[in-house]
Order: sequence, then structure tokens, then C-alpha cells
Amino acid sequence: MNEQDFVSDERAVAAQSAVEAPGPEDSASASYGARLAWQRQGAGLSVTDVAASLRLHPNQIRAIEQEDLARLPAPAYVRGFIRSYARVLNIDPAPLLSDLNVKLAPARESVVD
Repeated sequence: MNEQDFVSDERAVAAQSAVEAPGPEDSASASYGARLAWQRQGAGLSVTDVAASLRLHPNQIRAIEQEDLARLPAPAYVRGFIRSYARVLNIDPAPLLSDLNVKLAPARESVVD
């Protein structure tokens, strides 16, 4: 495989990712991470661009978009990160925070006597 083949394979993967990303019609049902990633890509911003704007590490931006809460600090900080991220993208943070709160809610266990 030469370099030209690698570049065309990389473009094919990028095009496929764009097809699989949630569109505006899916954004209401998509999770907060997918919505942020889709909006970021639509704005033509890279993970590094957003990280620099928010003064976060790119790995934190990736963890937010992948909804990997184990790699992020306490929930209060994550809520602030998402609010700020939404502000950078000029989108409403309320639906994103609602989705995050659902994912942060403790699982309800039934108590059997």
C-alpha cells in the first residue's frame, strides 16, 4: 500500500464518518456528546480548536464527545464544560444538560423486603 492509497482510504473513512454522524433531524434524539461533535464538525472546528477556546486538554473534549464520564472530573465541572462548549458553538445548552443529567442519575434499585 503506497501513500496515495493511504490518503484515499483516509478520505473514505472521513466521508463515512460524516454520513454516520447525526444530522439536524437526528440532533434532538442524539446524545449530548454526538450533538456536540456534530455541531463542532459543522462549524469546521477541530477538537484542538475547541480545547484551546475552552482552555481544556483535547483529551477532555474527546471524553465529552464520547461521553466517557470516567475520564472527566466531578459532574459539576462537566456541566460547566458542556455549557461553555455549547456557548462556543452558539447552541442551547439546556437539552445537552438534560441528557447529561439523565446519564448522571443513579440507577434506581428496587428494595425487596
